[in-house]
Amino acid sequence: MLIPMIRVQAAVGQGGLHYGRIGDDEGTSWMYDCGSYSRRCYFEREVDYLRSLSPPIRAPRPTLDVLYLSHFHEDHVNRLVLIAATFDVKRVVIPRTSALERLHVFLTWSHTPYTPAGHQRLGAALAANPASVLHDLFPDADVDEVTPEEQPPPPRDGDLPPDEPPPDEGHSDARRWPGSPRPVTTAIRAPHGVTHIAAARGPWSRSTPIWDLIPFALPTMLTVYGQVEADLLTKFPTFTAAQLTALLGNPSALLNWLAAAATRRKVQDAYADAMRRNSLGANQNLTSLVLLSAPADRNNLCVHPVGSPVDRRSGWLHTGDVDVPVGSSHEAALSAFVAQHAHRLQWYSLPHHGADSSWGANACAAAGPAVVPVAEAQPRFRGWHHPGPAVTAALGGRIRIVDHGVPSRLIVREHLHVCT
Repeated sequence: MLIPMIRVQAAVGQGGLHYGRIGDDEGTSWMYDCGSYSRRCYFEREVDYLRSLSPPIRAPRPTLDVLYLSHFHEDHVNRLVLIAATFDVKRVVIPRTSALERLHVFLTWSHTPYTPAGHQRLGAALAANPASVLHDLFPDADVDEVTPEEQPPPPRDGDLPPDEPPPDEGHSDARRWPGSPRPVTTAIRAPHGVTHIAAARGPWSRSTPIWDLIPFALPTMLTVYGQVEADLLTKFPTFTAAQLTALLGNPSALLNWLAAAATRRKVQDAYADAMRRNSLGANQNLTSLVLLSAPADRNNLCVHPVGSPVDRRSGWLHTGDVDVPVGSSHEAALSAFVAQHAHRLQWYSLPHHGADSSWGANACAAAGPAVVPVAEAQPRFRGWHHPGPAVTAALGGRIRIVDHGVPSRLIVREHLHVCT
């Protein structure tokens, strides 16, 4: 039996939107990030396409089993409302962050008279209490937080429910013929935010995963944020520590406080001064949730791309905006994770859209020469030149740029097959 799978890196311009689905009628789906700085029409077009991939069901909206948000930069989350209106989301996974770090991120959002009011309210609400926002948008979903530096252990059968006798569906090598039972998958949650996708029906045990979704978050500048708090209390002497905490947890008060450009500059200066004192320069080292989406680490699991069979190196590493300058401790941590899973990696989304300063050359090299680097960006948008010239020069023709044009949408269609 072959289980169909599709993954799409959507062409939303300067932003991020990835969708994956295993199985057909009763399959399991996931999404990584959902935002863009580019024109709204690009994102809406891609969401319409993703919705067309979902099988027809009786429910008014297709199901999305897991939504992963790498962090709360505007170009990664500002279309959350559209996703809530399009999909029935069962679970949301985010990195655990402090209020001061979320304020740091919110300062990067567009604060101009032309910015839609809804964007500002969403950004302020996410800065104040992301779990509350997500519960409001997805009332039937669980919201899980992944603690930075918490790397999950390798999948074990003990993390899954007990075996269940599968129904007799014929030989495992047989393709599904018209009228035969459809392969069904289910998402099984395990400790540390890991999701195993297993076959709910089929010639193998339900306790045997066929696909893994493994998130982890790199640490942030904890010492810097302590200095930022002290600096803010100095710059705004009318605040006590308790009042600052209350302000950071109140979206309306936060918006009113940051409405003045002079206030925003003083807050931004507090972060810049703290980073300079710690010799961090312009590097922000913001927490970003990394996601490994890969075949389960099993000897008898085969992956067959549609058209020509190859080996099982079909995994995809999503890195969000994780800041990994070459030689940094962040890059070392990411490199170690990549090296651990390199044997099942085929696709590698470059950190920070492939920015020269933070793409992590050593981490990319740890994935091996067979990996395909992917940059999700709109080249030359706002003068950012993502992917950067140095990245393009280093990777040459290996890099796949996913831009807003329809031809650049990256679609990977494959079949999963458990060999006996």
